[in-house]
Amino acid sequence: MRQGIASRITIVAVYALAMGYLEAVVVYYIRYALGDVHAVGSVTTSIALHFPWGIEMTREIATLIMLVTVALLAGRDWRERAAALLWAFGIWDATYYLGLEILTQWPSSLMTQDVYFLLPVPWGGPVWVPLLADALMALLAGWLISGRRRLAGAVVR
Repeated sequence: MRQGIASRITIVAVYALAMGYLEAVVVYYIRYALGDVHAVGSVTTSIALHFPWGIEMTREIATLIMLVTVALLAGRDWRERAAALLWAFGIWDATYYLGLEILTQWPSSLMTQDVYFLLPVPWGGPVWVPLLADALMALLAGWLISGRRRLAGAVVR
């Protein structure tokens, strides 16, 4: 059964919502195990010295592989696959921050500092930056899909 674009967009969104919340729970448990539940973005020095950063990098790689895989499954061509990846990534990431806020009351504000990714090197900044990027990714995904529809309409005429 071939699904239309609207149903595939919805399925990718549901997947990304679940994945984002799961990621927040995993980070909560990691911080809980390390005794630092509320310092999600700013790892204290004692924790940083004992934290398994190599394992954390593999978790990030697995997350990216999951997002790419669902995008490859959802799209029929490069445009739809790119849109699905942007859509899934933006929803996943925004849900991650929402999940952490629900579970730990972190971040305390949009200016709270966070480590975004460890790959290719650790990088971070205020929480509002990835949330803005998430919104822009969703807009770009919509543009890619609407462009595909315009192209398809031009071919039919």
